[in-house]
Amino acid sequence: MNKNLKARVAGSLTNTIGRQVGVLPVDPRPRATRKAPSSGGGVVRRAGSGTSVASRQPLSRTSSLTSTNLDFSDAEDGDPKLSSNTNSRQGSSRSMSSRLGSSRSRSSCIGSSRRGSSRTRSHASEEEEKDDRPKKTVEPEEILEQCQERDYNRVYEINLHGEGLTHVADLEKFRKVRVLDLSCNHIRRIDNLEFNQDLRELKLYGNQISVIENLDNLKELCSLQLQHNKIRSIGRGLSCLKKLRTLRLDSNNLLRLETSDLVACVQITVLDLSSNMLDNLSALNYLPNLEELTASNNRLRKVTEIQRCKKLQEVDLSGNRISDLSGLAGLPHLQILDVSSNQLSSLRSLGKLRSLEDLNVSHNKLSDLSYLGQIFPRLQILSICDNSLNTWQDVCDLETMKELVEISLSGNPVTMEDGEMPHYHYTIQTVLPHIEVVDGAHVKRQSMKSAPLMRPMSASSIVSVRQMDTQLKAYAEELKSLEKSIADKFESLRSTCETLPLSLPESTSVSSSLLSPTSSRPASRSRARLREAMDFAAQNS
Repeated sequence: MNKNLKARVAGSLTNTIGRQVGVLPVDPRPRATRKAPSSGGGVVRRAGSGTSVASRQPLSRTSSLTSTNLDFSDAEDGDPKLSSNTNSRQGSSRSMSSRLGSSRSRSSCIGSSRRGSSRTRSHASEEEEKDDRPKKTVEPEEILEQCQERDYNRVYEINLHGEGLTHVADLEKFRKVRVLDLSCNHIRRIDNLEFNQDLRELKLYGNQISVIENLDNLKELCSLQLQHNKIRSIGRGLSCLKKLRTLRLDSNNLLRLETSDLVACVQITVLDLSSNMLDNLSALNYLPNLEELTASNNRLRKVTEIQRCKKLQEVDLSGNRISDLSGLAGLPHLQILDVSSNQLSSLRSLGKLRSLEDLNVSHNKLSDLSYLGQIFPRLQILSICDNSLNTWQDVCDLETMKELVEISLSGNPVTMEDGEMPHYHYTIQTVLPHIEVVDGAHVKRQSMKSAPLMRPMSASSIVSVRQMDTQLKAYAEELKSLEKSIADKFESLRSTCETLPLSLPESTSVSSSLLSPTSSRPASRSRARLREAMDFAAQNS
């Protein structure tokens, strides 16, 4: 045993003589069958079979080398063949190492492809598991109990929001329902609504719907909410909804709008297409009654095709890449326009918008504002943050806008700490005296010394004050006459009372005659005077 070990060591030392430093010799070893590793990646081929085994664990250099090592479990230290074949296999060691490298690269490539396919299969299996989710719906009796009704025809509103439903419930018995809320569920398909012809409002947002379908019988539908789904195109799903007025398709996967998609929905007044992938809005030119349009966060580069939407009042096109707004030129009823976060360098393409009151052009490239007073004569709110205003004169050009009461200027070079006017909050009222709000904060109006203490009254106010003064004078005269009449009456009463005797007469005869019940003449005279006094007091009281 020791002799064989010494012979092996001596043979290895002689082979290293004359070899470069850092180059290790490859020890010749006998060939043996490859053995599948217990752990690690790579591909190994089992003896006696043409199949290969791929591990799902990541392939490392150590594991690949382990998978190509030879098995010496059957070789013994005292085998005479090992010592006799040492010199004969010295020349074939380099070819073996090259074969090991090539087998290592092949195993790593095959292992990575197998891992990719296994991941694909696992992802597909997850999708299948999602598709195989147990069906969950709700029975008509449960809906009736929820609505606290006994008659199906007395149910006008059904709320199934967030119930975890995977399918639309059978609503055939609810023929009179007008508001149906199926939002925030797991519904993938629109169905079971063919008998609900009186439906006015349908909420299906927050589901997994990919196709708009089975809405042909909903002739009276006015509001449809399909936001936060997986819809890629509208198609013919809305072709029968001629009374539709509100349509929400925001936060879907819409790529484009065709003219035929919305040509039947000419009554739409509110349309939300935000957070999609649209690059064209030409299909909206066939919606003459459109009043509110939201198409923010899309891929629009220009808006040139919606001149026919003459009733537009509010438009939101923020978060796009728009550089041309000529499609909004001359809209007579446009009041609110939001084109922030775009690539606009000028607003001259809008033309004259006489009704515009609120304009948001923040996060653009505007540097000239001298023409805004001409094209927006009734503008009241202007947000122009984060643009390219370099001089204070650019702000002073807004002095022709007499109705402007609110402005936002932060983020421009002129308002920076190193800009021309960093403390613009205190000086802007000298240029724009009608401003009340700057960057969202109310500012105090500057008091003028020559200003009167009271505002001048209008002609109508002056007339009303004169009338009131005349009435007050008339009341005063009446009061004086009343006081005078009362004083006269009290004076006459006092004179009457003074004529009465202060004491009884001294003669007994007279007193007895006055006090005697038999003498009627003096008593009647005194009674008459008392009666006159009482009547006079009653008249003057």
